[in-house]
Amino acid sequence: MDINKMNIVTAEEEETIKFEWPQAYYLPTDGKLRKVALDRAIVEGLEPENDKIRMEIWERRYGKPGVDEFLAGYMSLSYYATAVKGSFMARFHKKDMKETQEKLCYDIPGKYGKAGEDMLYLELYHMVDYYIEICLKDKKYGGLVMGIGSMKRENLINKIASDICRVCYGIPSGFEVLPTHKLLQKAGVQCFYDHFPESRNIIDEKIS
Repeated sequence: MDINKMNIVTAEEEETIKFEWPQAYYLPTDGKLRKVALDRAIVEGLEPENDKIRMEIWERRYGKPGVDEFLAGYMSLSYYATAVKGSFMARFHKKDMKETQEKLCYDIPGKYGKAGEDMLYLELYHMVDYYIEICLKDKKYGGLVMGIGSMKRENLINKIASDICRVCYGIPSGFEVLPTHKLLQKAGVQCFYDHFPESRNIIDEKIS
């Protein structure tokens, strides 16, 4: 199914778009549902400038059927932080890093100024929020050795905090990272705070 094409609105989609704008856009995790809400907002002229930017980001994030480019970029950053050691190895991944930053739309603030920065921050927050939800629901992620049992909640939260810090703050020296990366750092930490307000200290200690 081509998620770029409008389809008959289902009951689930109708329920999604009943929320106030722009909450209706940032609640769903499914790209098609988000597109339904965004298309309607554009037709109704709710936030013309911001919705134009949202549409460009949507097209770049979900433009390839079945691919979430933001999650792909997030996982690439995790790989660089884990596998790339030092400036010498970073030289061989400079092209990959550039492509990763393009996937994450790091150029949007430069094109649209403050509005672009705000829309990209919200999208990066949405992506981290989606990632955390996946981690919380994935039995393998929260499982113990040999798949027997599951982690205590505190250990699971600590693991999520470590993953976010590795992606947001663990990029090795030698990479040219755009200033926009600070938006991902801000989104990652704030999203962790919002999910686990009682455990703010866990991520604070890791990034201090």
